[in-house]
Amino acid sequence: MWLIHRDTDGNSRDRIPLPAPLHEALVRWYVGEGSFHDEQAGVTLVQNARIGHRWIACGCLGPGMAPPILTPAYLSEAETYYLRRLTSTKRPEHRTDCPFFRDQATNR
Repeated sequence: MWLIHRDTDGNSRDRIPLPAPLHEALVRWYVGEGSFHDEQAGVTLVQNARIGHRWIACGCLGPGMAPPILTPAYLSEAETYYLRRLTSTKRPEHRTDCPFFRDQATNR
């Protein structure tokens, strides 16, 4: 996974790889199985991505492929940050075995 500039295809050379421990914490938080620390890491990443006008590109399709994109979002009613899958006819889908294939778990 990488932090990428918003409104890009995710393949630029200036994308920033997420460290493995952060990626793993993000996955656990996203699927609703994370610890308090996983949630803090996920929320902090989403906040920083949102402030920095970045999106998150997923590497589930492998090298050379345009990556599926997750966008940082804020849900004002619940006062929480979350990741939203960016879907359109121009964007690739996550692999079906990717944890980001489905919407983010909400029962935390």
